[in-house]
Amino acid sequence: MTTTSSQTVLVAARTDPGKKRVLNEDAVAVIDGAQAGLSVDTAFIVADGMGGMQMGDVASGEAVRVVRETLESALTRPDADPRSALAEAFRRANDAVFALAQNAVAALPTHDAPTAPRPEAGQRGVDTPGLMGTTCIAGVMRGHTLHLAHVGDSRAYLLRDGSLRRLTDDHSFVGERVRAGDLTEEEARRSRFRNMITRAVGIDAQVEPEIRQERLSEGDTLLVCTDGLTTMLTDDEIEATLVRHHERQSNLPQMAGALVDAANKRGGSDNITVVLVYANGTGAPGSSAPVRAPGGSGGGGPSANVVEGSKPRSKQPPLPRPARRAASPFLVFLALLGVLALALAGALAFSQPLRTQAVRLLTRTAATPAKASAAAPVPDLTKVRYSPPRRFVPFLARGGFLAYSPRGFLVCVGETSGKVVRVSRRGEVQERSVATLPDAPPVATPIPASYLFMATDVQGNVYISHTARRVIEKYNAQGQLLVTLKGFQRPEAIAVDENGSIYVVDHNDVKFLRARRVTGRAAGSSGGGGAGS
Repeated sequence: MTTTSSQTVLVAARTDPGKKRVLNEDAVAVIDGAQAGLSVDTAFIVADGMGGMQMGDVASGEAVRVVRETLESALTRPDADPRSALAEAFRRANDAVFALAQNAVAALPTHDAPTAPRPEAGQRGVDTPGLMGTTCIAGVMRGHTLHLAHVGDSRAYLLRDGSLRRLTDDHSFVGERVRAGDLTEEEARRSRFRNMITRAVGIDAQVEPEIRQERLSEGDTLLVCTDGLTTMLTDDEIEATLVRHHERQSNLPQMAGALVDAANKRGGSDNITVVLVYANGTGAPGSSAPVRAPGGSGGGGPSANVVEGSKPRSKQPPLPRPARRAASPFLVFLALLGVLALALAGALAFSQPLRTQAVRLLTRTAATPAKASAAAPVPDLTKVRYSPPRRFVPFLARGGFLAYSPRGFLVCVGETSGKVVRVSRRGEVQERSVATLPDAPPVATPIPASYLFMATDVQGNVYISHTARRVIEKYNAQGQLLVTLKGFQRPEAIAVDENGSIYVVDHNDVKFLRARRVTGRAAGSSGGGGAGS
């Protein structure tokens, strides 16, 4: 537990390995600005290493060390800009961790060198040629102004007047899906892909932190934490825990301990790190609205889409009664048809010869089939080109399940719910309760070359989805390769309709590639979403 204070803020920090991990890959640092001779009150850094056996603790420790040293060097001048200092600190930390990763790769035997596989469910990782990476969130307090920078899924929250508000957006696969409306927060917390990070320190040659500025009012509490807390507790549960211990400033260390204890009681499946910053003393602004920094996430303030109150309608004079119109000629015609039908029915009722003739006529008509129309020509599905893949359904689907019915609908399985759903050819969900499948284990990393999916069309052409190679190959009935479709992230289950159009689960998105007839040499040169060969 770490505790510091200044005239404007109190800070407490705690980190814990959790119940399931022996090694703590989280790292944390708190800087007392007065003791360090800085022009700010305090600064803090939290990092959550990625890689497990691949040195996630080294990555987080190195990131915290470099960010701390950079801030201590850059913030000594009274006119130092905290935003620029944070951007420089993240740049240097990324350079340091990325260099460590590259050196680690170079030290491996050639046959052990990684080939940049995409991490699977349940693993902390991102697309990277290196062996390590880390989330990072750092804040600088000057007065009651907070400057905050982050990459990854470690979070910052603000507790004000008993209400908790999130200040950061997760840079993760499921975080992006939540913001797009494809997943709920609860579905994201349960998803097998919740640990797939899209932005972090050390996984690429450059990193772009998201930086924002926030004004804290007296009595506000800032919470910064790793996902070991947010995976175990919902935002409402975090809020309730903070409120219970928010009566006195001196309770700040107990508040940090209570959050860690609550996460451990839920299972403590990951390392847990908590930093609490309490806005204390004089000089605190009243209820200033937060200031959005470029590239940051917004917060507070009225919505731009304000609907003005509608004005009461003025009383309208009664509409004049329309003049009576003459009967329509069409109505007269229908009336004449009705009279003729009644006359014919009466004649048939009283005339046996007429009834016999009518029966013969109807029998002859029914017994003589109409001339069969010529069958529509079936297109040659070996000679088609494909449109670029587009998203077909508004939800995530499991990669290993997809089928097309001759009745014209698609069947797939919801990624988080496990429900088997039926989708129309327009992408509309028709049935949500066909069946429910149990959770499936994640695929091994790296994806083996034997992990394939196959489908056929009505003419016997074969389609093979190569997940490891990220391509789809199409063969004719004689085994000749017709086209290789590229541009996929993780193609898995595949289906083909009667027109030759392709449906594929690509990185949990069901995508659609429309088949279009071509003739001549262009037939074999098409590609979906990329070059075909």
